[in-house]
Amino acid sequence: MVSSGATAVIVIRERGSPTLRIKARYQSLSILPLSQYSDLAQYLRCNAVSLCHILEQEINVKAKEEVATCLVKILQCLGTAKDS
Repeated sequence: MVSSGATAVIVIRERGSPTLRIKARYQSLSILPLSQYSDLAQYLRCNAVSLCHILEQEINVKAKEEVATCLVKILQCLGTAKDS
């Protein structure tokens, strides 16, 4: 899986033409076969609530949202969380 993100900012100077600044990042991820994640799935199935309590105190709001989204998707796939 490959993802990239970019933001663009247009800056207009007092006496000049507009300038465009681009800030970009590139990220490449390797995805393992599903069988490699069985231990993680079992851990999350048994310890999702305690993991959330621990992480809640340690990470920022944006990271919490990402973790929650991923955790719900994983638990739905495992049949532990219900679809809303």
